[in-house]
Amino acid sequence: MAVSISPVRYAQAIMQIALEQGTIEAWVSDLDVLAGALKEADLEGFLDAPQVHISIKMDLVGDLFGKSVSPLALKLISLLATKCLTSILPEVQERFSRLVDVHEGTEMAYVTSAVPLNSESENEIAKILGALTGKNIRLEVRVDPDIFGGFIVRAGDHMIDGSLRSKLKEMRRKVVSRNV
Repeated sequence: MAVSISPVRYAQAIMQIALEQGTIEAWVSDLDVLAGALKEADLEGFLDAPQVHISIKMDLVGDLFGKSVSPLALKLISLLATKCLTSILPEVQERFSRLVDVHEGTEMAYVTSAVPLNSESENEIAKILGALTGKNIRLEVRVDPDIFGGFIVRAGDHMIDGSLRSKLKEMRRKVVSRNV
């Protein structure tokens, strides 16, 4: 249970430090670098291996990240490596990102479309959702051909289903209810 709580606590601690020092953007960048490097399964496995001596882990962490991240981010990855917890770093990054969004008044919106959207369409959707929610919107777009056409948008408590699949289901429901 402690491992599932840890990413939240680490993210909150990082956010507090970032706010105090005015280094939010630097932390976003550092966590991107660290999480990106840990996508290499061998690196994460090595740093989380209890049989690897701590001094070897620290040497590797220093060599890999000493010049690419801030000293505090280097201490974070070193701490996680000594506790064999580097596998939680992607979740720490995600939680930190959410805290930054809340701090900046930004809300994530998830858009599913039948075909890839161009940047103009994405900007228009973000603008409409921003007016609807009163927040800055950051879109995460994915393509799902199974919705046949249109798109589905989820932002906070709001959902807009403009998919062709849902419209066809609604038409079917109306036709069936008339025939009963």
